[in-house]
Amino acid sequence: MTAGQSGMRRLAKRLLPTALWPHAVRLHRVALPFLIALSGRRAELLDTPTGRYWVPRDAPYDTIIRHIKAGALFESETIELVRRFVSPGDSVIDVGANLGQMTVQFSSMVGARGWVLACEANPILFELLTRTIAENRCTNVVAVFGAVGEVGGGWARFPRPRFWRHANYGSYGIAPNKSRGMLVPTVALDDLDIRGRVGFLKIDTQGSDLRVMRGARRLIAAHRMPILFEHEAEYDDAFNTSFSEYAAYIAQVGYKVSETFDLNRYLALPCA
Repeated sequence: MTAGQSGMRRLAKRLLPTALWPHAVRLHRVALPFLIALSGRRAELLDTPTGRYWVPRDAPYDTIIRHIKAGALFESETIELVRRFVSPGDSVIDVGANLGQMTVQFSSMVGARGWVLACEANPILFELLTRTIAENRCTNVVAVFGAVGEVGGGWARFPRPRFWRHANYGSYGIAPNKSRGMLVPTVALDDLDIRGRVGFLKIDTQGSDLRVMRGARRLIAAHRMPILFEHEAEYDDAFNTSFSEYAAYIAQVGYKVSETFDLNRYLALPCA
């Protein structure tokens, strides 16, 4: 959030009754994208202690963007977890790369001899992700546009963000069985040319994590890398799944859940 936006918030809080403040915030979320579209500047480049990032200007309440602007790492515990398992020369697969803050950190971890595969399905974020990769001279990163899932070669719909519903770009994911939204190609990890030894697979796709793992069966069998995935019960109805299905698949490929983070993120490791 810019100093100007922060000042406007302080002024609004002074002028508006407390009961009206939540409504003012929702109105701001609705109006801001239209105002930014009229201004012509839809994105901005941020030079921060953690890297240089292109970010959209229409989501001032987005948690990841606010971390970037503050010079902080979003979910720093995830980055440190990956660091525990990854060595220079390894490959890291980042499914749900968002704006690329983790991707940039992974690029540094694996070094010039390693590779990072950064996958993102949101067309808006993917464009900014590729610009961020270039800004940080991450020549060891390959960006993949598409909805990573069980089967590649098809098409899926990605919903357009409606920030009065969810303030974060990262709260939106592939909408199963929907006929509206941005058309994006589907990708299976097993169909991609993965370079080197895969040292870690990180998945964060808002409901599609099991589909990602199902589309990576051969990759998992070949590399036996740690897998960090999410299961959020709010997506079970849309994806017709449950945590028991996640657990069953993990066991089927010879893995077990080793650690749990924030109640919905799980680290799976190969069984001994």
